[in-house]
Amino acid sequence: LVLGDRNSGHETIDALLERRPSGNGAVPVPEEDDIHVIFYTSGTTGEPKGCMLSQRTQRLRAGNKSAWPLGGELCMFPQFHMSGWTRVLEHWVEGNEVTFVRRPDAETLMDTITRRKPRSTYCIPAVWQRIIDSDRSRYDLSSLRIADTGTSAVSVDLLRGIADLLPQATTAIYYGSTEGGSVCLAGPDEGGARASTRTDEDGRFRIACLMA
Repeated sequence: LVLGDRNSGHETIDALLERRPSGNGAVPVPEEDDIHVIFYTSGTTGEPKGCMLSQRTQRLRAGNKSAWPLGGELCMFPQFHMSGWTRVLEHWVEGNEVTFVRRPDAETLMDTITRRKPRSTYCIPAVWQRIIDSDRSRYDLSSLRIADTGTSAVSVDLLRGIADLLPQATTAIYYGSTEGGSVCLAGPDEGGARASTRTDEDGRFRIACLMA
């Protein structure tokens, strides 16, 4: 996947085009137990290590998605991060456009949403807070129908902020690991729009864990 020449730090497109492959270009067909990718983890669940994930594991993580595209995804993560890699795979299986950004600052993300009109995105809480606190008057975020979060602690105030920012969207909270993929999910409960938007009789927010 070639994203462009400018400031990429990699070989330029022109240099790649000058290469002439030897043979017919055929590559071996991968087996399901072959290594698909190695992620170097920081040691959240143990010592830092290279986590080897098979072709089968990654295909199962990508899930059984829609047979046709449902709308684009804006990815705030670099591809060496497990959340960015797995979520992008899900959307490629579905045939959706996936848009990457060089920096996950509020202005870049909102400008990209305005221009590319993705249907979904996943931002960590700190990034959502930057968007909520920023001047949004020049941007159109109405294309978003899925505004997920997770990875670090999610407060009720943040969920309220996302709800006010994107009333048309649903929100789920995901936590996982490189080794285990998506481990737990707090999502829309019984038709609610987002995790923790249901309230108890005393008015407190309630988060329902739907998958663990």
